[in-house]
Formats: sequence, structure tokens, C-alpha cells
Amino acid sequence: MGRMWWWLPGWLLAAQALAACSRPIVVPATSSGKLVSVSGQQLGGIYPDLLRESSVASGCVFRFEPVPWARMMYMLETGTGDLFAPLSQTAERDRYAELVPMYYSTPVVITLLQVPALTRAEELLNYPELRVNVVRGHNWGPAYASLVERLRAAGMVEEVTDMPMLLKKMAAGRAHVAIMGSHLMDGAIQTAGMRDTLAPRLRYQQVRDLDTNLAGVYLSKSLPEGDRVQLRAMLQHWLKSGLFWLRLQREMTAQGLSSLAPLPQR
Repeated sequence: MGRMWWWLPGWLLAAQALAACSRPIVVPATSSGKLVSVSGQQLGGIYPDLLRESSVASGCVFRFEPVPWARMMYMLETGTGDLFAPLSQTAERDRYAELVPMYYSTPVVITLLQVPALTRAEELLNYPELRVNVVRGHNWGPAYASLVERLRAAGMVEEVTDMPMLLKKMAAGRAHVAIMGSHLMDGAIQTAGMRDTLAPRLRYQQVRDLDTNLAGVYLSKSLPEGDRVQLRAMLQHWLKSGLFWLRLQREMTAQGLSSLAPLPQR
């Protein structure tokens, strides 16, 4: 904790004008590479660490709840959670929560080495023998959703509940393709200790026909407005101070960062 206090004094002065959060903030969390790591009931990663470090300055107490991805989406839709990260922006999620953008994210096609090189993700349809695995609840924009439906209609899609299951299937050769941000795959491989086994067998392919999306932290619309103001100010401080992007660069590999781009400076 002590190593972080260099950035707090100015933020503390700004926070004095705001009331503390009215209640503990519920943070559903599922494994998302280096951004969020879950081991049993233990949570780590960039977002949980920064939230803990910001608790005093923000006046907010954060209550983390490790849950599967599908459960986190349910809590977003029902307003039973408060702060959700990391998530890409979609129209459906915007119905239930307010996005505080933190970066741009572009998914890539991640394949076993024996899968041919691609320039467009839709070229996967030329290889109906491939098993394309998607994590239930992941949504990387309209182009991704459309492609998954076409692949599903071709009988090529298999759903998995989480990243550890996806890694196991790819390591066993039972999944040939995944479509997601490189930061999720690369971080999950590091967390699972598979950098020397699975990582050399994968190719990360940037393609032309998948959307670049805003991504970051969703704040539930069921939160009191005062709490949302407080949390929004905290997250925006992470960006303006450079703290968030510096933490990404420190914790992630170049491969993991290749799907992400910083927001323009204002």
C-alpha cells in the first residue's frame, strides 16, 4: 500500500468535496486475465488492487464477490451488483449501467498454430472442421455477435463457462479457435502457469472485420447518484493521473496489451 500514496494527496483534496459512498459497493468479479484474477475466494489483478488502494481516498468500501461470468452478467441486469469490470460497451449493458470508459479494446482471433492464417474472422467459415470456443456472456460488439451466430449456424461453436475451461480445451486440442481480447488470453495463460506449454502453440491474429469497442467499468444504474458521482470521479482520476495505463504496462506483456489502446487525452 505504501508505494501508492505518491498519487493520493491531490485526489484526497478533490475527494473532500464529495461525501463518502452511502453503503459498501458490491463488485462481482470473474477471472479476466491480469485485469481481474480469481483463485477460490481470493481476488487480485489490476482492478481489485486499484479499488483497494483507492478506498480511503474515494470514501468507498468495496465488497468483492467471486462469481462465474454468467452470474456477473445476471447481477448487472438485475441491479444486484454495483461495479463491473472489465467490460466492453454494448447497447444491452447500457440499459442497466453507465460505462466509465478506460480504454479501447479490439478482439483478435486466437488459434492453434495448425489453423491457417486469416485476414478476416469470417474466413473461419471456410474451415467447418474447426471448433470455435466462446466464453458464455462475452460480447465484443455487433460484428463479433454476428460472426458467432454464423459460426453457430454452421455447427462450429462451443460455449465454455470461463477462461480456465477454455485453456484446458485448447491445451488438449479440443478447441482450435477463440475470439477475444489478447489481454484476456495472455493474462489467463500467465495466471494458469501455461506460458511455456500452451502459449508457444498459439497464434494471435489481428483481423479486419471485428469492432473496436470502448471498454472499462460499468456502474449500475441502481446505485444512488451520489455514489456514482464518487466512483466516476475516482475512475477518471486513474485515467487523468496516468495511473491506470501505467499499471497496465507494468502488469501486462506486449502481447496482452496489443488488443488495448488508451483513450485520447483531454
